[in-house]
Amino acid sequence: MSSDSLILHRAFEQARQQAQSVENHGKAVEKLAHSLDGQLLTTEQAEAMEQVGQQLRQHAQRMAVLAEMSLHNESCLAEEYALVHQHQCQVVLLYVKAMRVLLQATQSLL
Repeated sequence: MSSDSLILHRAFEQARQQAQSVENHGKAVEKLAHSLDGQLLTTEQAEAMEQVGQQLRQHAQRMAVLAEMSLHNESCLAEEYALVHQHQCQVVLLYVKAMRVLLQATQSLL
């Protein structure tokens, strides 16, 4: 295995692990939305948070599938990792969106 392939192989291994964490975070965001609905969050904010949680889980699933396929096929191509990286970037944007909703909801408490 070339050094480039080895680097990509490790990156796919990490992406697979990250996908599991993101999946768990998505579930946690959904639970948070349900538990704070009507208390700290408005219905609209809770729905937005729930949607973020669902989207996090979707991106996690896609990351996991891409990583697994690449690892099993041993075809660790840079193009495939670029797709994983796109999902990672979307996950970061979703985290930011969730934080914005929470900051808006708690702004009056600060």
